[in-house]
Amino acid sequence: MARNKRVKRRERKLREERRKKYYDELIQNSMAESKKVIWEHSPINKIASKIFAVGICYFLFMLFGSSIVVLFGNGFRNICKLPSSDPIEIVDTSEYNNYHLDEILDYDIYVKPDKSDGSLYITYDISWLVLDSDKEKLTWVKIGIPNKYTEDIKALSNNISKIGYLDDSGDYVRIDFRNSYKEGQVVDFSFSIHAHRLYKEDGSNRLYSFTPGWFNDIDVDNIEVIWDISEIEGDIIPQCPYGKLRTTENSISFYGSLNAGRKFEAIIKMPDSAFDNDDLYEKEISEDLSGYMFWFVHAFGFLAFCFGCPLIAYLVFYAKAIIWSVDSYQKGKTYLCQDESSIAGYMRRFRKEHEIEYEEIKREAHEFYEDIKGSGSGHGRGYGRGGCACACACACAGGGRAGCSTKDFYGTILNTEQIHKVYKSTKQK
Repeated sequence: MARNKRVKRRERKLREERRKKYYDELIQNSMAESKKVIWEHSPINKIASKIFAVGICYFLFMLFGSSIVVLFGNGFRNICKLPSSDPIEIVDTSEYNNYHLDEILDYDIYVKPDKSDGSLYITYDISWLVLDSDKEKLTWVKIGIPNKYTEDIKALSNNISKIGYLDDSGDYVRIDFRNSYKEGQVVDFSFSIHAHRLYKEDGSNRLYSFTPGWFNDIDVDNIEVIWDISEIEGDIIPQCPYGKLRTTENSISFYGSLNAGRKFEAIIKMPDSAFDNDDLYEKEISEDLSGYMFWFVHAFGFLAFCFGCPLIAYLVFYAKAIIWSVDSYQKGKTYLCQDESSIAGYMRRFRKEHEIEYEEIKREAHEFYEDIKGSGSGHGRGYGRGGCACACACACAGGGRAGCSTKDFYGTILNTEQIHKVYKSTKQK
């Protein structure tokens, strides 16, 4: 007999645990559903979705545009270029070496020493003939410069659209033209640089050994380095190992011609006393990556905007929705003047739609917990049916179904201790 009672108590306990777990899951599902409905109907969710959609479209547009630029390259740039007003010289190329793509007709370099420190202001004037444009037209060139200790790279002719330093296994100036040039056309362009640390001490003199940029696949018909000595006092000793010299009162010219791949050197020795100070310039030039940085920052900014803003909006709103929803249901707040565009409006409408369902869950859970508390003494079922009305009347100021439904929507007050208190007060009455 005693064993049968123990078995029955164990079975009853297992049934009670299963029922308690079942009702707890119902209440938890109701909590999750409320959060989902609040977010799905919120204006922030709609705005975030639109921002995300616009961002995706813009990103795809940028990706498509960048692909067009990369794939079509020079052709795309040439379409966008404005034609230069300078006349273009046309030359018969039949007499030139057809094995080369181009030929330099004139390569003139003007050098003026700076008396303050011995640095050099160098100006380049170049006449470039296009011999072959079957594969592609001439749109840009690179010219070798002495070293990285260079500043003030400037374009001096209006047919140059862009100029800057280029590090390409050596030190160069890259020049992009406004127009593209085809076979037989000559492009004349000029630019200047300020070069430092080009001499070495030679006793009481400064020895400059200047080698202009050379071209491995281009012949140079005429090259001339013109050195301005008008402000230099003292003995000046020039040397030209691969060319000829021409001297005037104010200048020394080193001139000649170069086959493809050959170098030209202009050597000049000037007294150290002709300069005020040493050239101590230490800043190395680097490539201008502002264009690439612009695109990178532009793309990163829009990606952050498109993906970050909706994510932040979701996290912020989700946190506030939980806080506001708990606050509204636990404190029994009513919002009579707010429309459904507000959080309270959505929660109020959601509360009305789910009031009956929640009341049924809560009533059944309440009866179940009453049954648990009364199972040991034989009082639970008789008093459990009036438990919800009594619990609401005691917990909510003013009482009523509206207060009960507003109170603690997430079921946080459905615990046996509080129900036991209600049960005792009902029993005393």
